[in-house]
Amino acid sequence: IKLDSNWTTIDIDIENSGLLEVCIIFGLIAFYPVYKIGKRLLIAVVGVVSVYIINLLRLVVVISLIHWGGRNWSFVAHTVVGRLIFFILVIALYWQLMTRPTLKKLGEYIKNA
Repeated sequence: IKLDSNWTTIDIDIENSGLLEVCIIFGLIAFYPVYKIGKRLLIAVVGVVSVYIINLLRLVVVISLIHWGGRNWSFVAHTVVGRLIFFILVIALYWQLMTRPTLKKLGEYIKNA
């Protein structure tokens, strides 16, 4: 990012890469009893790709806020806005991939009981 005729470098380390979240969603879906094995693999791939895209979106938002707001925005952009966006979108992803199918299965079991 070029600000005030100086460059600002943003390093993406292991904590910001989304690798931990990718491993978490893959592990959760791999052992998720609602889906059969083949569907688990497909849903896990969808989850991993989705977390990657969500993380890219977070990085774009953080970089954009720093670009438009200046270096003073780096803490707010990363710690508040970036994490909030990432958290909300990952929770929505968990809801779609795991909670919603579980509630559907439970509803079917209750209806058939």
